[in-house]
Amino acid sequence: MCISNLSAREKEVAHLIAKGKIKKEIAAELFISEGTAHTHYNRIRKKLNARNIADITREYILDLDNPRLILKMLFALFLQFSALWIDYEDMRRAGRSKPPKPSEKTLKLKTARPKARRNDYKFSA
Repeated sequence: MCISNLSAREKEVAHLIAKGKIKKEIAAELFISEGTAHTHYNRIRKKLNARNIADITREYILDLDNPRLILKMLFALFLQFSALWIDYEDMRRAGRSKPPKPSEKTLKLKTARPKARRNDYKFSA
């Protein structure tokens, strides 16, 4: 599929998605509700046969003519894929391991107090 199959508004939304904006930011920038932004996102996904935002960004980049914009969009695509990978790694680690136990050195804090000696306490009778 191609970006040219999208409506003008959907192209605007696809452009903002490719820039890395989330639906809330898209809604604020285009003066539409978040629900409308979500609807545009779903329609774009269906028309481009895309699974996620990264696929929409890829299709948008491949449809560009200006090489300078292509480099900016490739950087945005890299950031989106890295964010997806980091989230995946965090979820994967959360299921397997427990947080590390604190070492004994951090548990036993020693205070610097002088020891009392017998001569320190003088009793007068």
